[in-house]
Amino acid sequence: MKAVKENRVYTVVDAEVEAFRKEGYDIYDDKGKIVAYGVGKTVPYEQYVALQNQVDDLNDVHYLKDGLRITLYREDFSLNLYLWIIIEIQFICEFINHLPLSLY
Repeated sequence: MKAVKENRVYTVVDAEVEAFRKEGYDIYDDKGKIVAYGVGKTVPYEQYVALQNQVDDLNDVHYLKDGLRITLYREDFSLNLYLWIIIEIQFICEFINHLPLSLY
């Protein structure tokens, strides 16, 4: 395994992993996949806010159907179901309105 921090790279054995993690080193396996992150890392507040805004945007799923914008909320299944039923009823009504009179 490898312990990596900034431009320093050390080859470590399992017994040394925790000590290097406590010093802030990330631990990678022999294939280059991260096994554990170093302790004490922080993210700049501006970056945190930008990522939080992206998460908030992903929590609301927006659909556009015939110019109608519908927001579906991941937490509220009953509201989503209600909105989908309305969309389907509108679609069926539009389909029926476009049928030739001979099919009625």
